Amino acid sequence: MTSITPFAAGSFDTRETSRMFVEMRKASQVLERQMATGLRSDTYSGLGFERRTALDLRAKLTAFESYGETVTSANLRLKVMTGAVQSLEKIASDTRSAAAEPLSGIVDGSGVPQEQALARNNLAFAVEILNTDVNGRHVFAGRASDTRPVAAYQQIFADLRAAVAGVADPTDPNQIVQAVSDYFDTTAWRPAGSETTTPMPTTADARASVLARIDEGQSVAIGARADEPGFRNLLVALGSLAAADETQLSQEDFAALSSRVSDLLSSSRPQPRDVAMDLGRAQATINATKERQDASASLLREALDDVELVSTEEAAVSLLNLQTRLQASFQTTAMLSRLSLVNYL
Repeated sequence: MTSITPFAAGSFDTRETSRMFVEMRKASQVLERQMATGLRSDTYSGLGFERRTALDLRAKLTAFESYGETVTSANLRLKVMTGAVQSLEKIASDTRSAAAEPLSGIVDGSGVPQEQALARNNLAFAVEILNTDVNGRHVFAGRASDTRPVAAYQQIFADLRAAVAGVADPTDPNQIVQAVSDYFDTTAWRPAGSETTTPMPTTADARASVLARIDEGQSVAIGARADEPGFRNLLVALGSLAAADETQLSQEDFAALSSRVSDLLSSSRPQPRDVAMDLGRAQATINATKERQDASASLLREALDDVELVSTEEAAVSLLNLQTRLQASFQTTAMLSRLSLVNYL
């Protein structure tokens, strides 16, 4: 048999008052937490309808952060590459200038002309530059960045000397240059595992060997290969001067070879500076994209702050008002609880 709870006058008001106190206390705790953390809520569900907005904003910011890491890595790579290519361009410029000057007539103890000795040093330096790596990744190796793109200088020099020794007339600058050019058309100067193609890659092929995705639907070509035209022409020029048999060449022969080398390094042919220009354009594109992304990310963070953060000053005012109301309610309730007919009279 179901019993009926006795009705007492004022019991409903008492329950409502208790419920009101509980709700006000909960609201007070929320405001205290907001003041301590500066957050509207500790969970996304606590944001109510704004949780979807917060999640969307955070997803976009995460994407920008991911692209930012790629941009940072690409900028480091381009910085190293630009410095290396500038060094190669200086070698080309110095060699071009020296080729236009009369021979010094100075030879070392082995009978090697000063200009030829310099070419050998520059060839060794160029090989070292083309094997530059960043954190173990070779920047002039195209896709095969874990492998040195160029063999050791000693091997290349020995191969070139052998190639030049095999020409019909070791004093003919055209035959010397052709022998050296043919050598750099092969893969003999490339270590096993390096990226090689036949015929040699175009400038566009070399750039496209490494792509950096810096934004949604936007990638920048930042690749380079040691065997691309701008570098290959320099190697052929230096190799021709370095590998010529000094015991076979007169000063007139070496002057003629220098003139031929100067033609190889003329502005009408691909040069390291062309690579530097490509890298500069890639750098400009990356920087412009980064500036735009930084500006967009700043706006997204402001919007996210509006959703997730709370003003501690406003929370403090609200908490003070709530505490004042709560105190007044407690006092009123306490006074009403002490009322009796005797007190009333």
